[in-house]
Amino acid sequence: MKIFLSEIKEIESEYRFSGADDPWLVQAVTELDERDEATPGLSPNAKTVQRDVDAEFTLHQVDGVVVMNGSVDSSLQLLCSRCASRFDQPVTPRFIALFSRDPAMAGIPAKRDANGHRRYVSKGTAKSTHDPADMDLDITYLTEDYIDVKAVVSEQVQLQVPFQPLCQEDCQGICVNCGADQNRGRCACARLVKESAFAALGKLKLGPH
Repeated sequence: MKIFLSEIKEIESEYRFSGADDPWLVQAVTELDERDEATPGLSPNAKTVQRDVDAEFTLHQVDGVVVMNGSVDSSLQLLCSRCASRFDQPVTPRFIALFSRDPAMAGIPAKRDANGHRRYVSKGTAKSTHDPADMDLDITYLTEDYIDVKAVVSEQVQLQVPFQPLCQEDCQGICVNCGADQNRGRCACARLVKESAFAALGKLKLGPH
């Protein structure tokens, strides 16, 4: 999904998307689902997973900088870091993003070549001192004349993924001995008494000297 910069004016424009009508939006989220070995990733021709996804944002330009103020409401399928079970994690990012086609505006450094011409030496997101909306935010340098909305949604949703996902705060995890899910009840391993290698020596009866 692309929105060309020529379509973005100084007056705010509103955009609303729904997974029911925009398959690319569902794909932007489902591509971030965690999958174990038994659940392979989506192939390029695979159908997108049915899921509720809604996104809305506004766009406007200020002094050569595009300001995007948006939100996404959906969920991800993650694997619990303790019990490895699959669960749904709500994701509701609210974000403000800035974009510009001007590399200097995006804070990208430039060097002069042998002819004295300025050459910009890097691409991506860089810090800029220019602040069109009194916000201390990074400005993303656009190498094309459009904004890839799918990529923006995917990036913002990915930022919502916890470092260690948990299916529930008090997840008991799996037994390190037998691998049983302890959220479904204690396994028999907890009742087993493990004897050391020298425990049998205590049962030996020593004869008279």
